[in-house]
Amino acid sequence: MEISTILKDVSKDISDKSGATDCIFVKRYDCTLFGERVIVEETIKDQWSVNDIQSMFKILSVVREKGCNHVVQPMGYIVKDKLLNIYGIVHQKFVCNLEEFLFKREKTFFKNVVLTVSMKYNIAIQCSESLYIFHSLGFTHKRIELKSFYLDKNMNVFLGDYYFSANKNYPLMNGHNIGKEGDVFGLAFIVYQLFNETHCDINAVNLPILPRHYMKQELCNLHGEEKKLKRERIVKEDVYAKLICNISHQLENLLLDTWNSYNLDRLTANEFLNRINDCSLVTECGGFWEADFWVYCTRENGCLPEKVLNFENMASNIATSVEIPISLVNQSGIILSKNNEITSGAFGYFINNFGKFYVDNNIMSDLIQFASSDYYFDISKDEAQTYLNNKVDLTFLIRPSNTNPKFPFTISKRVKSKTVHTRIERRENSFYCTMSGKEYKAKSIPSLVDMLRNDGLIKESCPKELTDDNY
Repeated sequence: MEISTILKDVSKDISDKSGATDCIFVKRYDCTLFGERVIVEETIKDQWSVNDIQSMFKILSVVREKGCNHVVQPMGYIVKDKLLNIYGIVHQKFVCNLEEFLFKREKTFFKNVVLTVSMKYNIAIQCSESLYIFHSLGFTHKRIELKSFYLDKNMNVFLGDYYFSANKNYPLMNGHNIGKEGDVFGLAFIVYQLFNETHCDINAVNLPILPRHYMKQELCNLHGEEKKLKRERIVKEDVYAKLICNISHQLENLLLDTWNSYNLDRLTANEFLNRINDCSLVTECGGFWEADFWVYCTRENGCLPEKVLNFENMASNIATSVEIPISLVNQSGIILSKNNEITSGAFGYFINNFGKFYVDNNIMSDLIQFASSDYYFDISKDEAQTYLNNKVDLTFLIRPSNTNPKFPFTISKRVKSKTVHTRIERRENSFYCTMSGKEYKAKSIPSLVDMLRNDGLIKESCPKELTDDNY
């Protein structure tokens, strides 16, 4: 039986075997390979058929050949007994698995680490990305749990134990959730445990408690004073207080969508990754957009507690999310930030103006093009008058407009030796303006500018340097 043309037999190079522990269908050993401490996972006698072994090495060979990030890479294999189908898979030795990190951290390399919300999102995103990558190879894990993910000393996360599923008798983590949808179902349990720092059983009859969903169920069919008193009692419960603090509204919606009772309607790993990225960026920016906005407003007596984020920090996250170089994302700061800061209120305002720029490559690219254009000026109406003074007709600039949120920008241009102003409206995910009795519509400001130029309604952009002629 040919095992693999991709993986190397390192049986003769392994030494110092120690510390055997049993896992599902395998035994784990600490060993040394070329001076490096590694892990060998050895198949157990009578539990692996020839077909199982071939399937396992097929998965391992594909992972090795593709060199997948965030997926445990096989370093080679050992042959103990071909007749009994006993082989060992060699891979990197990690600091700990995710379960140990969450609940036994004091015994690991990370004993002094304090788990922050940002760190939780970082881990959740890496877990999601690793599962998405693995699914992209065409494989299913079948048993996603905290122990399936491993951390190195730099807190990089890797999906492991994926080749165990090659065994035809491999038990599912949750029997009624099969296929890739079942993997994502399990991923949601991992994220829940990560954020709430509490064990939960994926095989339990009932799903874990989610705070707002729980509140809604408990208050169902109640009215008036009875409903008010019940709400007050729930708010005082320790379990609810912890959950509402740890599980944001947006994250709760993600978990609910993933645990949808209809298996085929659940999120894919890619959709889960996009949504957890979305949750992370919103949280980084204050956590007050969409439903969270109203939650926090009501909890603060109707006043939104403004949060301020360093723009460079946010830009770094956006660059990763939309896969655009940080140097380009930083150019959007002329629109998005003031003094290198962005407030939670401004963050929501710009989402309303541009859409979800922080997770959409196309929207962010258009925003960068607009911000870096020669016609965008971060100035007032009076300043626009000064800049355009004595310029030739159809010279123009675009500036922010603060009088009405429906009209976020204004085109100021020279017409018949006078400066006139035309507001740009944002509606239906597009930008609108009316010139010479005609309405123009475009998905981005640069596209709108191209339309107006093509129709001869604007020409050259206004120079950014003031001269004596401007006064």
